[in-house]
Amino acid sequence: MAGTPSTVASPAASPAPPTDDGEMWRHAMDGLGVGLWDWRVDTGEVFYSSEYLAILGYAEDGLASTENAWTELVLPEDLARAEADLAAFPAGT
Repeated sequence: MAGTPSTVASPAASPAPPTDDGEMWRHAMDGLGVGLWDWRVDTGEVFYSSEYLAILGYAEDGLASTENAWTELVLPEDLARAEADLAAFPAGT
């Protein structure tokens, strides 16, 4: 069966491509329906996809986008070890 111009989407109807890496990741992960988080160590900013937050039971603005917000998600008895492991990681130990 041959296509006709009316059955082919025009480039103007296509969504705009992502303009930065963060937007690209959000677009890709939204399409896959999986949760994702990304920590920018240099700035301390953390990105949580809406799917990741939903998996954890949070609203889109329910978890701060800071490097220390993850401590809310760790069991109290595991927190000291998790913080020690994190502190040792950049040192290479």
